[in-house]
Amino acid sequence: MLPNNFDFAMLAPGNYNLREIGILESTIETIDYSIVSWLKEDLKMSARSNDGFKPVPVLWQAPERAYQIKHNKDLRDDAGALKLPLVSIERTGIIKDPARKGAFQAHYYSKNKNGRSGRWVIAKRIVEDKTRNFAVAGNIRRANYAGGVGRPAAATATITITDYAELNAGDKVNLIATDGTNYDFTQGDQSSVNGTFEATTSNTATATNLMNVINTSNGPAGTRFTATSDGAVVTVTQSTDGSAGNTTITITDSGAAGLSKTNFTGGRSGPQRYFPRVNKKVVIQSLSIPIPVYVNIDYKIIIKTEYQQQMNDLLAPFIARTGQINAFTMKRNGHLYEAFIDQGFAHNNNVGNLSEDTRMYSSEITIKVLGYLIGEGENDDRPIVRIDENVVELTFPSEGPVPEGADDFFLP
Repeated sequence: MLPNNFDFAMLAPGNYNLREIGILESTIETIDYSIVSWLKEDLKMSARSNDGFKPVPVLWQAPERAYQIKHNKDLRDDAGALKLPLVSIERTGIIKDPARKGAFQAHYYSKNKNGRSGRWVIAKRIVEDKTRNFAVAGNIRRANYAGGVGRPAAATATITITDYAELNAGDKVNLIATDGTNYDFTQGDQSSVNGTFEATTSNTATATNLMNVINTSNGPAGTRFTATSDGAVVTVTQSTDGSAGNTTITITDSGAAGLSKTNFTGGRSGPQRYFPRVNKKVVIQSLSIPIPVYVNIDYKIIIKTEYQQQMNDLLAPFIARTGQINAFTMKRNGHLYEAFIDQGFAHNNNVGNLSEDTRMYSSEITIKVLGYLIGEGENDDRPIVRIDENVVELTFPSEGPVPEGADDFFLP
């Protein structure tokens, strides 16, 4: 149930820059790309050789040797041997360790109850047009169109001629219209234009004269009132609906009482269709993704050089780049992964071997990456990002007869 007001959710004053962020899948290949990108673009390792101080190639140990020879001819010399220095990287293992769940500790089951993992809501937004439609419809429904209760209505009043013989020249009836203007209807010669009525013959005849003066569109009040007479009683109705028409009638009677009145009553403005109010039927879109599944991936980086100085130059960034810790972060497609460099660096060389083999220095660096998978990759039959809308109203249609006497049941 939504609260009655949303003051608690108001943002504090300030400048806020909103931006859209796309969510891409995180797969094993995404993590592979991130560590290769870290080696090539972040470390940017270079070493000095016979050709000068040049960037060192970084190879992913995936292509077949025949493919590599054909498409990367610059990596080998005329005899087919790899040119040194060289850095290669390969993935050596993947572990799904329940003890290392990363930042997302809980497990969600799918609402479909099929045993698969559930989804994680990462963002919500209000659907403005649908929410506005519910707000407008809710305001309109506040008026009861079936029975007339709450419908706009015009105010009515009565003026009764109690004794026409007691009406003297200058005696008058003052009416106030819904718009706030007031008009005098004075006893005198019968004249609709001047707004005067004649007291003559009988109470009924005098009431008819007063009715005609009020009813005419050429009189002082124009069409602001309508009047009917029944015997000595004149019923006056405001032409404009609204509670503002519930005004007071003022009678000026110089002699004995010849008039009586009841003030205007019964005027209703009806409910305001678009009156500001709290709308609890808020349509919200929820953006969800599969829950992240954390994995530990081991990578082995092998550095091969021909000279000791080259090896020193290439090992230094792995040791000093992270400072006093052995951890760093990698980014790819908006995802962030944590990586940890093993504290031991294994060294090998064949310097002590006096054979005719090419002199080579070799070092191995092990890096453990704490990554996460979002989605099942190409085999996933579910979308990465799914948009759902909440249910704000349940309606059950029913049929029934139109209430008796409700002639305006189908009016808008």
